[in-house]
Amino acid sequence: MLRKLAALLAAFAVMSLAGCGYNDLQRQDEGIKAAWSEVVNQYQRRADLVPNLVNTVKGYAAQEADVLTAVTNARANVGAIKATPELVNDPAAFAKFQAAQSQLTSALSRLLVVAGHEPNTQGLNLRAAGVAVDSNGYIRVNERLETTAVGVYALGVVNGGPAFPHVAYDDVRVIRDNILENAQATTARRTCPYTAFINPPLGRIGLTQAQAREQGRTVKVAKMPMSRTERAAELSESRGLMKVLIDSGTDRIIGAAVFGVDSAEIIGMLQVAMIADLPYTALRDSMSAHPTLVGSLNNLFAALESCKPLKMENTHEPANIPDRHQGVA
Repeated sequence: MLRKLAALLAAFAVMSLAGCGYNDLQRQDEGIKAAWSEVVNQYQRRADLVPNLVNTVKGYAAQEADVLTAVTNARANVGAIKATPELVNDPAAFAKFQAAQSQLTSALSRLLVVAGHEPNTQGLNLRAAGVAVDSNGYIRVNERLETTAVGVYALGVVNGGPAFPHVAYDDVRVIRDNILENAQATTARRTCPYTAFINPPLGRIGLTQAQAREQGRTVKVAKMPMSRTERAAELSESRGLMKVLIDSGTDRIIGAAVFGVDSAEIIGMLQVAMIADLPYTALRDSMSAHPTLVGSLNNLFAALESCKPLKMENTHEPANIPDRHQGVA
């Protein structure tokens, strides 16, 4: 009985191996090797990444410690000198006071560092492909994001637009619709909001008041401190204000700045109104849940101030009309 069972198992094994074939076994072996190779590559990347991150964090930690020490010492030096009327009459003491003030100013200036960016196009040899760039190295595009070379497009920061992820995402939408759906999508009329997540956050969209005046627009200005919003008071964060520009002729919202808690959400609501081409009265007369920051728009638009256009001194020079990313700079 056992001999028969062993014979059957042997026959089954032979048939299974015969069914697999050498080519199948070879493919499986290659697949396993490729999978292990990918595992090794991933772990090697992690092994290389971690030391780099550690060194970066150490560098930032050292810089923060230096800044803290400099600010602390400078503040202590300024505080040690009392600003009295006699100080002005003592040249030596006054010079010491000015030196301490300069030291504090120098230390505080290190707390805010603005790191610019440059397009990484130098090594692409774009001229050989017929792709034109401007004097700063940004790729020139039209409203359809087409470059000077047929069939070549430029998306994101490289085309000179605002350095925001949501701008790059919208660039993808324009290209996708035009190529895959044969649409006529452009960047001409899109709005570009942004939020600086400081404390409290600052949100912006559209024109500034100065830009509106330069364009010769007559605008109405709606302003309200965040302290008048019940939601901000409940969150114990009543710092900041809201300011919205409205075109006097059309009652349309053309720009806004909100400096306060959850400002990005308010800017988002204003953006929807701008996209839908709604008059500001649609928000003023709407009913929102209470208490919310969006509900404060009722009070914001209840009182408006008029703002006359800026008179251009030189009629031969055109007004400074922003480009398709207006209001971002």
